[in-house]
Amino acid sequence: MLDRHLRSRLGVAATTGLLLSMLAGPALPAAVLATNPTPVHGTRLSQIGTIASAGSPRSRGRINAARLVAHPTTTSPFSRPGVDRAIERVRLAALASRRAAAARVPQVALPPAPQPDLAQSSGGPLSIVTAPGVGGRQTSSSLEPADGSTAIGPDQAIEAVNGTIFIADRSGALLDGQAIPTPTFFNLSEPSNGAAFVTFDTAPRVVYDATLGRWIASEESWDCATNTFPGDTAAFGHGHMEFALSDGNDALGGWTLGTVTLPDTLPDQPTFGLSTDKFALVADGSNLQAGGGPTDPGCTGGSSTGEALQVIDLDQLAPGFSTWHPFAMTIGAPWVWLRPVLQQPATSPDLRVTGAVSIDTPLDVAYVAVTGSAKANTVDGVFYDLTHDGIVPPFLDPSPPNQPGPGTIAEAADARPTAEIWHDGLLAITSTYPCTPDGDSVVRDCVRIISLVEPSGYLEPIRQGDVVLGSNGLDQYQAAIAFTGGGVLHAVYSASSTTVNPSGYDQYHSPGSPFVAWSDPQLVVAGSGPYAGTRWGDYSMAGQDPQDPNRIWVSPEYATDSGSWATSFSSITASQGAGISAINPLRVLDSRIGVGLRGPLVAGVPRTFRLPTGNLPDLLAVSGNLTVTGATAPGFLSLSPDPGSINSTINFQAGDTRANNVILPVGPGATLVATYHATPGATAQAILDVTGTYYDGAGDHFHPLSPVRVLDSRKGQGAPTFHANVAQSFAVAGTPLIPANASAITANLTVTGQTMAGYVALTQTSTNNPASSTLNFPVGDIRSNGVTVGIGPGGTV
Repeated sequence: MLDRHLRSRLGVAATTGLLLSMLAGPALPAAVLATNPTPVHGTRLSQIGTIASAGSPRSRGRINAARLVAHPTTTSPFSRPGVDRAIERVRLAALASRRAAAARVPQVALPPAPQPDLAQSSGGPLSIVTAPGVGGRQTSSSLEPADGSTAIGPDQAIEAVNGTIFIADRSGALLDGQAIPTPTFFNLSEPSNGAAFVTFDTAPRVVYDATLGRWIASEESWDCATNTFPGDTAAFGHGHMEFALSDGNDALGGWTLGTVTLPDTLPDQPTFGLSTDKFALVADGSNLQAGGGPTDPGCTGGSSTGEALQVIDLDQLAPGFSTWHPFAMTIGAPWVWLRPVLQQPATSPDLRVTGAVSIDTPLDVAYVAVTGSAKANTVDGVFYDLTHDGIVPPFLDPSPPNQPGPGTIAEAADARPTAEIWHDGLLAITSTYPCTPDGDSVVRDCVRIISLVEPSGYLEPIRQGDVVLGSNGLDQYQAAIAFTGGGVLHAVYSASSTTVNPSGYDQYHSPGSPFVAWSDPQLVVAGSGPYAGTRWGDYSMAGQDPQDPNRIWVSPEYATDSGSWATSFSSITASQGAGISAINPLRVLDSRIGVGLRGPLVAGVPRTFRLPTGNLPDLLAVSGNLTVTGATAPGFLSLSPDPGSINSTINFQAGDTRANNVILPVGPGATLVATYHATPGATAQAILDVTGTYYDGAGDHFHPLSPVRVLDSRKGQGAPTFHANVAQSFAVAGTPLIPANASAITANLTVTGQTMAGYVALTQTSTNNPASSTLNFPVGDIRSNGVTVGIGPGGTV
């Protein structure tokens, strides 16, 4: 229930017909904190802010995204660099205000919360990255920052970056090959639409919620115009909080646009959160001021007006909505960076809001639980200072990250949280944080992730874990986080150093593991040059796949060789399946002598054979070496669990003996199907040697490396020149980049300078007459083949 004063304010607003909006009331004076008997633990929402009573919530109309994709506006109606500079003034003014306020905050002596833990390697396999190819590549380094967000639906994907919204299919192909400028998507006022002024915009965000079956997008916009409608009281311009909801799960269908217009106030960095019945918007408010004009965005950069919270019942935002009854509140100093939390997907009616508050330290971690209904005037909540209560330590400012060339990226990262996600009772918050990684002696930028067990209602969250992801010599910053449907938590972030260009990386935590256990970093997209700008970003957002419970989608940011930022639209899964167990080569197929299959393969006839399950139990997949010989016509061989497969596993000419390394999933009953594709009546013999097995619940984990040469007999590296039928061993484990405890390698084997036709075999143990071949070759040819081979005694092959 609301307290009497708050209920009275709501009642007056409702009976007088005023629409509640944001940023209109005065901020709660700091002196109130001193007189409040419970200023920190369990403070009611009504005690930390004031009801806002001005502004104009309204529908901006409807769009059809398919028509916008088919006929996009090719350019924005204004200069993007000018907008970037105007927003930079807002950010710097807010940063100066926050730092000045922090300097005045009394430091209260309280038992400190435990410090974040350095993440430890889980030993699990690296994540698997698929990059479909669409991205928000920019051609001008003056456009700052990227501020990318990615959402994935049943059939489509949306990536939003500053200036552009991309709609693609799930393979990453842009639909109709087009992208939509954000002013066009949000139907902003501009002279070409009959307006006498330009509405500028920035900071787009987008999500898809599987429970609602709808897409949701938002952005901020503003104009520096006056007298734009009869009775307009703005002295310098208007700020607008824009949002859009699709009619259903088709991103190319209809969308309804909503906006809240605020005279002389800019709602910067608006973010939104969801519950099953509520939609929340929060923004950092600042005064507009002199310096702009109808076509000039320069009226930004004024003093802070506080944090703006607006709560709307979702049932009032049905397709085609025109009006709604919002609950709105202005929350002033010492609260900053309040952000509503996204549920992935929405499964709880409670809204969560996180942020920072300057009470015991400059940036205590804050949390607000919000319940009730806006249209029923029952919105209420409870505020907690999690740092004051000894749950987690405060946010801390990091240093500018290092990179090659210019040395650092100025103003690339600060203490603010960059993403907040709730999934199945767990609340995760990420920020950039200073830490000293294991093995390092220098404080680096690290990715901090707080995980809270979040009870329903008004109860205070409980710390599950608080870790920092750090790597020796590397700065890691600006993370997006997302849960898969199966509860795996991914952190996708930018990283750079004096020798590594800004690139995108992923790490994940598996449910059920200690929260300190995270996978090793996996490169998602490599930067090709240092970043020439100064603002790397303010946030990054990843999307949960509604169809695949093991997958997330994200657009990690990286730097190009031109000094610009770019993004790479990628999907990521955490490999939770089998590891590899290397074995001595085991021949499971030799059609020449009746192993597996008897008699040659006939073109166009699938042949199924069973693997020896006594030696290979519970198989999921095998690695091995496939050889084809005695072919009477050129063609290719398909080896797979699918009898109808037409994919080529190996290609060859008539009469040639060819080999290829393979990793193959096996079919029911540990079976594989071999099909020779050639002219009718042609025949060929096939041989398969298995060198590794993948089966559930066991095996060693695969760790990719940059290529490293361990054998070159031409130079005497590893071993001298090889002679027929004389085995030689060479060191593998413990050589540069390959750890001493490695159990197997994947590699590329090349043979050159041979004086006779023959074959070479790589095996774990030494034998002068191996029964399997790794690579077959004629005289004088240079041949190569991929290989998976176990490492034998003493770390040798």
